[in-house]
Amino acid sequence: MSRIFLFLCGLFFGNGIPHFINGISGKITRHPFIYRWLAFIPNSLFNVLWGCLSFTIALGFFTLWQKAEPAAAFEIGFNGEFLIFCAGVLITATFLSVYFIGGGW
Repeated sequence: MSRIFLFLCGLFFGNGIPHFINGISGKITRHPFIYRWLAFIPNSLFNVLWGCLSFTIALGFFTLWQKAEPAAAFEIGFNGEFLIFCAGVLITATFLSVYFIGGGW
């Protein structure tokens, strides 16, 4: 179960990166589905907020992982925990790269 928390942490971290980067650079990009109800917020500001929300959720999953595995340390390198985190980032990055160009699935 604790490795699922790391995977979800990677998913949300990977989702936050393009929203945050495009938002702070002022680019008009696709936005989350919830934007249609909050269209009064400028697109770039909404993407920054959405990216920060994704980072916060990722941090929450990271905290859950630490509580589930109190003796474990998150080390960057070729270990199981870091590779699971990277898998979450890779899956999100792959999905978003297709989504942002308008290709869909």
